[in-house]
Amino acid sequence: MNLSRCALFLLLLLLSAAAAALDAPAGYSWQEFKPGKIALLKPDGWHVKTESRNGTQALFITQEPIGPGGKFSRACR
Repeated sequence: MNLSRCALFLLLLLLSAAAAALDAPAGYSWQEFKPGKIALLKPDGWHVKTESRNGTQALFITQEPIGPGGKFSRACR
């Protein structure tokens, strides 16, 4: 792993640990992802999907619901 990826991972880990003690800002809520041992801010009204494939755990936070086959109903803006 290169240094920037390690730094990003460490930052996310530290932010996740602190998230339990912080209130989410207005319009957001904390979305826990236990397999990754993290919590991320999710805008209110957005959608969450978790997936496990070949031993890899994934969390998706999206404005649009993810349909069957992993497709969005519209492109990014």
